[in-house]
Amino acid sequence: MGDQTAEKELLVYCQEHLAKNKTPKKIVFLDTLPRNGVGKILKMQLRKMAADVVF
Repeated sequence: MGDQTAEKELLVYCQEHLAKNKTPKKIVFLDTLPRNGVGKILKMQLRKMAADVVF
């Protein structure tokens, strides 16, 4: 329930401070970002995860 409240608060904040076309439609919280052995963030894996999220 805390994540839903935080998501709503963030969306309201974005709507008030960003242009409509820059406001996210959905916010997903992750415990950790996917990283490779060197510690760099795996952007391709994040994109795949984002594509799987249902709006």
